[in-house]
Amino acid sequence: SPSPSSNNNPLLIAMSNNIQTLNNVAQSYYDSDDAFNFYQQVWGGSFIHVGIYEPKTNPNDDDILEAIKKASHESSIHLFNLSKPLSTSSMVMDMGSGYGGNARLCHSLFGSMVVCIDLSRKENAVNISLNESLGVSDRVVVPGERSFFDTKEPD
Repeated sequence: SPSPSSNNNPLLIAMSNNIQTLNNVAQSYYDSDDAFNFYQQVWGGSFIHVGIYEPKTNPNDDDILEAIKKASHESSIHLFNLSKPLSTSSMVMDMGSGYGGNARLCHSLFGSMVVCIDLSRKENAVNISLNESLGVSDRVVVPGERSFFDTKEPD
C-alpha cells in the first residue's frame, strides 16, 4: 500500500511529517548522553518506567537505587500477571522496549517470543548485548531502530 506521504491528501502528508518529527525528537532524546546515562545508571538499566514502591521510612541514599530497580521489576511482574495467559506460542511486541528488561522478563516468565521496538540506537545496542549474553537473542529480537508508528512487523 502507498505510504501516506505518497498520497496527495494534505492532511495525510502533514500527519506523516508530524510522525517523523516526533520520531526524530524521541530518538534524539533517548540517544542523548544525558538521557542514556540517567536511565542506565539511575533508573536501573533494564526497566525504564515508574514502579510499584513499598512504603519505606526514610530510606538512606544507598537504598534508593535498589528501591528503584526493585519497584520497576515489581511493576512489570504485576502487569504480566494481569496479561495472562501467555505461553511459548505467544508473540509479544514490546513497544518502546528500551534496554529490553520487560521483553526478557516476559520471555523468562512465559517463554514467549518477544520483538523489541525502540527508536534508540544506544538502548537497542544494550538490549542486543544483554540478550546475547543471556542466550535469548533468538527469542527476544531487536530488529533495529523502529517506531511504534511503523514497526514493520506483521499485524
